[in-house]
Amino acid sequence: DINEAIQTLITNRYVSEISDFNVAFESIVPEKTQPYLYQVALSLGVGFSVLAVYLMIRFRPGKGFALALSGFAFGFFGVAFFALTRIAATPVVAVGSALGALVVTLIGLFLLNGNKEFEKESKEKERTSLEFRTNSLETSLTYDASYILIFAVYALYLCVAYLFGPSAYRLVTIDSFVGILLGLAFMLTSFPALAHFFMKIFGKIHLNVPKRKKKKMTGQLMKKKTSEAEESIFIGIND
Repeated sequence: DINEAIQTLITNRYVSEISDFNVAFESIVPEKTQPYLYQVALSLGVGFSVLAVYLMIRFRPGKGFALALSGFAFGFFGVAFFALTRIAATPVVAVGSALGALVVTLIGLFLLNGNKEFEKESKEKERTSLEFRTNSLETSLTYDASYILIFAVYALYLCVAYLFGPSAYRLVTIDSFVGILLGLAFMLTSFPALAHFFMKIFGKIHLNVPKRKKKKMTGQLMKKKTSEAEESIFIGIND
C-alpha cells in the first residue's frame, strides 16, 4: 500500500542507517477553534483593568474610571444586540467587541485630552471644585464634538465596507458597528453625567498622608542677608 511504498522510498534513498521511524498516510480532519465570549470578556477585563489604573492617574480617578467602564461596557453591546434579536451567530462574533471597545476608548481619550488642555488654560480660581470639572468636561465636549463625529464616521464606514468582505466575518463587523454607534451616542450625550457621578464618589475618599516635619535651620544658614557689614564667626579662625 502507499504507506509501505513511502517507507521503502525513505529507507532506500534518504536513510543511510537503520533507524526507528514510522510512516503513515492518513486523512486529517482539522479542529476549528474559535474564541468564545467568556475568553474575549476575560481578556478585555484584564486589559481594561490595567487601562483603568492608567486613566485614573492621568485624568483623575472619576473621569478615568468612567472612561474605562464605558469602553468595556459598550464593547459588548453588539453581543447583546444578537442576544436580544436572537440572530444565529458563531462564537467568533465576540471578536467584534474588542474593536468596538477600542473605538469607544479612543473617542474618550480624545475628549479627556481636550478637557485636560481646557482646564490648564482656564483662568478660573476654583479649578479643583466638582462643579468646575463637570462644566469644563461639558464645554470640552461641545468644542470637540465635530472632531469626534468625524472620527466615528470613519470607523463606522470601515465597518460597513467590511460587510462586503468574507461572509464568515460579516457578523463580526455588525457587532463592531452596533457597539461603536451606541458608544458614540453615549459619549456625546451621557458621558459627562457618568463622569460627574464617579467624581462625586471618588471625591469622598480622602487619604491622610503624613507630612514630613521641616527641620529648623540654625547657625550661619539662618542669618539674614543685609547690605550692612556683619561679623562672621568661623570656628578655628576667630579663636
